[in-house]
Amino acid sequence: SAALLDQKITGEVVSTDSAAQINLGLKGFLSKERYEGSINGSIKQINFQKMGFSPTPLALSFDLEAKGAATEKGAYEIDTRIGQMMLTLGDQTNKLNSLIVTGSMDNDHIKASITGDDLQADFSTTVGIDTLTSQFAAIERELEEQQKTSKYNIYKLEQMLPPFSISASAKTNKFIKSLLKSSGIGFKEGKIAISDSEKDPFMFNAAIDRFETGGIIVYTIRLTMDQHKEHIDYNLHIGNAPGNLDQAAQVGMSGYIETNHVLIQCHQRNRAGQEGFDFGMNAWLRDSLVHVSILPDPILGFEP
Repeated sequence: SAALLDQKITGEVVSTDSAAQINLGLKGFLSKERYEGSINGSIKQINFQKMGFSPTPLALSFDLEAKGAATEKGAYEIDTRIGQMMLTLGDQTNKLNSLIVTGSMDNDHIKASITGDDLQADFSTTVGIDTLTSQFAAIERELEEQQKTSKYNIYKLEQMLPPFSISASAKTNKFIKSLLKSSGIGFKEGKIAISDSEKDPFMFNAAIDRFETGGIIVYTIRLTMDQHKEHIDYNLHIGNAPGNLDQAAQVGMSGYIETNHVLIQCHQRNRAGQEGFDFGMNAWLRDSLVHVSILPDPILGFEP
């Protein structure tokens, strides 16, 4: 239910159904220049299995504090705080103490942030939403044209990118483990950063520590990509601690990507420092065909 009086709106959302137990209060203020609103209360339970949306136990509960504002000039703000979240997946119930989502945007900027237990993600750009969407649409059209001719111009695509920055980091806790359990994937800590601007061209950095899948553990994974006008340099490094995959103690791949040409250099060392493989190749895309040549003096393995 809701009511409007003296430009103020009040209301509530209440449900006592066993599958959806909700108790939320609504408040708002309306004027010609600014609109404000807030939602406070709790979702005591949303049971998706009882609702028929999930064949297995799936339920969610949390406390909620959310507020937002908008102006006639196209500026927006949001601040959402979720506390004491309980997520039931199958036979496991895990708790997230806090999750905060904030954001703001106008004609000249967009900022968004997510902060939670061992989790942080941020996005920012110095253009408005209309410019951002139009520039990405233009990039999509340009990429389609390049695909038609099989001639890729990385520098032109980078120049069309709007200035932006994305970063995220996470550490494994019980809540994240429960989400990853069904996929058989796990990790200790992960970070990623992507950015592009006039001053600093496209950059990508990613790091994962103690990555696990299918019973295999990889202790460190590092990937960097940096653009230098017509080409992107990349470097991938994989490392393992003593006693784990000793024959692949150090594995790396590096090179660059430019137009229709890729250079790939691969190397491997075991715990004793012996070379397992050390080779490289050039690949070109020509007339819809991939042409590959191996660099001189390749090392393809060592005796166990």
